[in-house]
Parts: sequence; C-alpha cells; structure tokens
Amino acid sequence: MKTVTRLSIAFAILIACAFAQAPGLPQFSADMTMTSQRQPEPMKGKIFFDKGNMRMDMNTQRGEMSLIRDNNTKTNYMLMHERKMYIETKDGARPMGRGPKPPDVKAYDPNNPCAGEEGVTCKKVGEETINGRDCDKWEFTSTDASKNRTVWVDKKIHIPIKTVSADSTTEFSNIQEGPQDKSHFEVPSDYQKFDPSQMMGGGRGPGL
Repeated sequence: MKTVTRLSIAFAILIACAFAQAPGLPQFSADMTMTSQRQPEPMKGKIFFDKGNMRMDMNTQRGEMSLIRDNNTKTNYMLMHERKMYIETKDGARPMGRGPKPPDVKAYDPNNPCAGEEGVTCKKVGEETINGRDCDKWEFTSTDASKNRTVWVDKKIHIPIKTVSADSTTEFSNIQEGPQDKSHFEVPSDYQKFDPSQMMGGGRGPGL
C-alpha cells in the first residue's frame, strides 16, 4: 500500500503540472494507451476533459485507479476504487516518490506548438491521419534531450493525439467531442479520504 500511495501522489502532482496552465482545453473524452521503458506493458485507460477539469481512469498492476483534476480549486484526487478510498493533494505539495510520467495533453498553439517551452524548438514535418483524426506532425528539439519528441497534433482540437519520445509513447483514440458528465469529476460520496501521513508515521490508515 505504501508503494501505491507514493506512486499515486507523485503521479497526481506530475500530471497536475501538465494541466494547470491549460484552462482552454476543449470538451472531449478519449481512450488512452501509454507505454514506457519503466513500464513496457501498455497502461490503458480513459481520459475526460471539460472546461479545464480532467479525469483519467487507469488499469494498473495494483488495481483500477482514477485521477481527477479540479482546475478551479487546484486540487487533485487519486481514487483507489477497490478500496473505495481517495488521496487529496493541492498544487505545490511535495511528491513522496517517483511515478510514471504523465501524458502531455495540453492544448497547443497550432502555429507554434512549442511556444512557452524554454530551450525547445519545433518544426512541422508533415500531415498524417492518426486514429481517424487529421493531424499535423511536429518534431520537438530541445537543449534537454529528454524533451525531444515527435507529436501529432489534432487539427481541430489542438491536442496531441500521439506523442513519441525516447522512453515513452502516448496515444489517444476513440475521441468523443462534447460536454462531459459532471459526475466524472466528483469523488463518490461513499469513498473515504486517506491521510498518507498515517502510513508514513507507521499507522495502517483507515480500513487498511
């Protein structure tokens, strides 16, 4: 449980950084697949966006989890469905471990998708259809080699449908545009809040 807690909190904080500055994201849902050198087995899930709020459902080795991002309150909720528990973190909280790198799904400037990324330049290298979506293909080059990547940006909603870097690949499919049910972005009323400090202090935590 301690490992799950550390990874969950780290993952929540990492992904919050990707969405905190993206209030103009469109309304849509999509299926998601992520692979990385640290996690060669594909991690599949579903992602929802609506007016800056986000939810990502994931099937992990330790069960089904969801991350909810409330952009208005700058709060992240990691839901552990099998235990009916959740962890709450605020922006600026210190991560307690290393988690998987979150997908980069911020809305891009279609004319200059690397705008705002210090030390990064980008070049359009073509146009391709990815999972039924018309995309512009861009190559990102950085002074930090870890940020080098190829990105296929959706021409309509300006999000990356596919991102390939040296150590990971993220891909969206089955994109459904339109408003999302507000219940996706709410913690279920029967879920109990978990205080990770109880675990770090040697306690077992509620219901563990």
